[in-house]
Amino acid sequence: MSKQLHCAPKLIVLTSHPIQYQVPLWREIAKTKLDFEVWFLTDQGVKRSVDQGFGATFAWDVDLMSGYPHRFLELKGAWDLRKFRGIELAKSLGAQLRVAGATALWVEGWRLKPFWDAVFAAKKIGLTVLMRGEASDKISEKGGPFGLFRKVMLHWLFTKVDYFLAIGQASRRFYLKHGVPERKLLNAPYCVDNEFFRREAEKYRKAGTDGIRRAWNIPEDTKIVMFCGKFIPKKRPMDIIHAAQAHQTQGAAHPWHLLFVGSGELGAELRKACDVRFDVDQKCPQISNFQSPLPPRPSASFVGFLNQSEISKAYAIADVLVLPSEAWETWGL
Repeated sequence: MSKQLHCAPKLIVLTSHPIQYQVPLWREIAKTKLDFEVWFLTDQGVKRSVDQGFGATFAWDVDLMSGYPHRFLELKGAWDLRKFRGIELAKSLGAQLRVAGATALWVEGWRLKPFWDAVFAAKKIGLTVLMRGEASDKISEKGGPFGLFRKVMLHWLFTKVDYFLAIGQASRRFYLKHGVPERKLLNAPYCVDNEFFRREAEKYRKAGTDGIRRAWNIPEDTKIVMFCGKFIPKKRPMDIIHAAQAHQTQGAAHPWHLLFVGSGELGAELRKACDVRFDVDQKCPQISNFQSPLPPRPSASFVGFLNQSEISKAYAIADVLVLPSEAWETWGL
């Protein structure tokens, strides 16, 4: 009588690059008994590279590589994460999945061609496919021939996926709208390493935050309203300035001081609308004793892009964090 062989399950996670809010999840999975490995297409964030939204070159300054099994896939030539065909693999994904002994594939979305290739390769060799993409039913889909073509292609791709990992309610509605049955939907919200940020913020609070306020020239009698993100239209940073102007015209007892953490294409416009007390980029001088035009300019500090080891300074002193993004943005961390 022949002996039936049972292959132990092994999960391969395919994602674009090490991402600071994904890595804690990979580490948590590594603590379980599940045999898995994360495959990265590029090393963005680990090595210094350009982020177009921030308009800056940087690498994350926290450890993104330890605590979980991973590898970087071999590529052909240079890569560009902004383009669907911006990454070309040197070896067949199907062959690599076979060699790794994979039984399931988790793909982080569909915005890059290798993600599509991985799904089709996985189904061809009989793997279970899971997908977690930045999807939202609030995003207006393009019309015309291209929009129709995209919709048809997505439907075709989705028929190859066994389970969809919804990052939120808008994500769940998106999949349902595209014909995905309820039984294929699992909840898999984005996550943040809350303990890290609590620990870092508490460290700054215990040391005293007066020094941080002085370094960023923040007046003592103000409430700090913080914006953290890219200075781009869909993040709507100008909304905070408009709110602060309305607050000032009402003669509030405690004026606001705006703390802008980040950078991007709207930087000059934001600075022009504010009484800039501190500017890390020094693109405009500090303004004092100015004659306020109408509407009034709220006082503000522009501290630039703060990396993971520094950003808790801003969280520690902020009274309010504002996230005024467009309704159609997929997710706000």
